[in-house]
Amino acid sequence: MFVREEAHITMIPVLRIAAMLLVVQAAAQEFTAQFPIDEMHFLAFGGQPHFILNPGHRLVLEGEDAGEQIVLTVTALNQTKQITLQSGGKPRVVLARVVEEREVINGELTEVGRFWYARSIETSDVYFFGEEVDFYFNGEIVGQTKLWEAGVGGALPGIIMPRTFLLGARYHQNQAVAALDGAENVAMGLTMTVPVGTYSNCVQIAETDMLRPETGTTIKTYAPGVGLVNDHDTLLLTDFRLGTVGLPAGCAFAPFSNHPFFPFSPGRRLMLEGTEGGTNTVLTIMALNEIRTVPVTIVGEAKNIPTRVIEERKTANGELVEVSRKFLAQCLETGDVHFFGKEVDRYEGGVIVGHEGSWLTDVDGAEAGIIMPANFAVGARYFQETALGVANDLASNSASGLTVTVPAGTFTNCVRIMVTTSLGTNAREMTCAPGIGLISDHNVLRLTSVTDPNIATGAPVLSIQDAVLLSWPFTDNSFRLQSSSDLQSWVPVLQIPVPVDGRNQISVPRDKTRNYFRLAVP
Repeated sequence: MFVREEAHITMIPVLRIAAMLLVVQAAAQEFTAQFPIDEMHFLAFGGQPHFILNPGHRLVLEGEDAGEQIVLTVTALNQTKQITLQSGGKPRVVLARVVEEREVINGELTEVGRFWYARSIETSDVYFFGEEVDFYFNGEIVGQTKLWEAGVGGALPGIIMPRTFLLGARYHQNQAVAALDGAENVAMGLTMTVPVGTYSNCVQIAETDMLRPETGTTIKTYAPGVGLVNDHDTLLLTDFRLGTVGLPAGCAFAPFSNHPFFPFSPGRRLMLEGTEGGTNTVLTIMALNEIRTVPVTIVGEAKNIPTRVIEERKTANGELVEVSRKFLAQCLETGDVHFFGKEVDRYEGGVIVGHEGSWLTDVDGAEAGIIMPANFAVGARYFQETALGVANDLASNSASGLTVTVPAGTFTNCVRIMVTTSLGTNAREMTCAPGIGLISDHNVLRLTSVTDPNIATGAPVLSIQDAVLLSWPFTDNSFRLQSSSDLQSWVPVLQIPVPVDGRNQISVPRDKTRNYFRLAVP
């Protein structure tokens, strides 16, 4: 956190602590302090629109305070922290996402904090479970402290970001001897301009250190799909990246996608056509009924990832010039669509003449990337593919909410992505439409037709080989998907539903045990 916490490491006598807590007791009663933790299940993925927990989500904020240049880098790490709580007299373990905050002052690392957050499945509120800090001087650690941990020494978790943002709502972010912070929702619907861009529908939270009320309040502004963009008008967002820490540990990958801007399932086909420099080009994109298993290592663990083979065939003036087979899969926990490699055949005169551009994750240092993030936020940057000497494509979300007309029709709520490479080729402008996918490639190739055998039936798609796609319509009630193996004990399904054409959709990995599903109102 940007606000300095030196007082948290001061040795304070127990009697003095008790006196301090008595002083703030009256004020504390104004803040919600009781949360139904015993009734909740938690997930270290997702978060909520203004506070995202997916691994690799990284923010850089910069500014000046008292003549010092400060850089704060906030990264959701590919790590979880086990938090042990007491529930009904018995211990229970919550897995929380580790979010690292690195503070650099005048070019020198001064502090590295690790904060532990998890999202409630039932309410979608993001809870705060503890923090620890390393202090640095001249590049060396000079102090370490665990400020507090829920379940230890009577410490209790609090809410760091509520799912339903109500103006005037007050709640504790934590409740511990060394930390007692209150938050108040003070503004919403804001438009905020920072160095990296302009964001709408922002919210503001006033934070108060109730153990040190003399320090006043800190106003923080959060943007949807991004997170913290303005810390007390001192630190402003200068960079925003996704997927900076590798493939997410704990993800279940499925070889199909229900992402609104990048859907694919067997038999789905897009055709784009255009003319450039007198050459008539046709690009046909087909999701094949073929699975490619890609062996990868994620945080030291060997895994075999089932990926969908997406074939792209390109012709120029009627002659086949290239066929590429891309290997894609969607993480069910985050909703991101990942790119694991491709095989390329280049043709001349109907004969294969080369395979330039081919790569595969974990081969010769190649790394998987994100081809389409679940939360599309303007300004986000992420690598789609990284292979030394072969591919180094950096994508930047440049626009959303667009209305675009192509030969296949007019599409609303489209998004635009700029893809650049360090290998010398020009940047490509890619436009995607919800429920369709790619409709324009650099405004040269434009969608002329789309074929999807699943659209005709309007029914959920069941993949017997790979996974099950469950869907249900939007309603006024907040239904939660639950599963059971015996129709007696029901537990929440821990995947995040994705909105597609007025329906919620969830990809559920198929296993060998019998499972039942139902919708329930909390």
